[in-house]
Amino acid sequence: MVEDPVIASLQAAVAAAPDDVPLRLLLARKLLDASAVDRAMAEIGAAVQRDPSSAEAQQLMREALGQPAPEPAAPVPSTWITAGRRPRTRYARSSHPGSSRTPRNKKLPPDDELADYLRSRSML
Repeated sequence: MVEDPVIASLQAAVAAAPDDVPLRLLLARKLLDASAVDRAMAEIGAAVQRDPSSAEAQQLMREALGQPAPEPAAPVPSTWITAGRRPRTRYARSSHPGSSRTPRNKKLPPDDELADYLRSRSML
């Protein structure tokens, strides 16, 4: 059997950089596509040794073993996230209940009236 030149060049690259996990996984993918499962498993095993948390390596291992991909986690309903909390409501700044801000369209009193008012409230 004549070997694919892409696989041969990937093997040479892996031999030159044995710790390059993505390159090793690319070689494993090409080997799987060429139905060289045993050689692909060896490359995947070497990749897992170098990076045990690699999701891509785990997925390739499942494919090589003929196992289906795991089901994705079910989304969490938004009611669980907001349980026990009031939903946030956006108000315009001037209409927010309890807001002390003056609406933008309301005229402010002259400065001396405002100063008198603040003095009477002991705020100035």
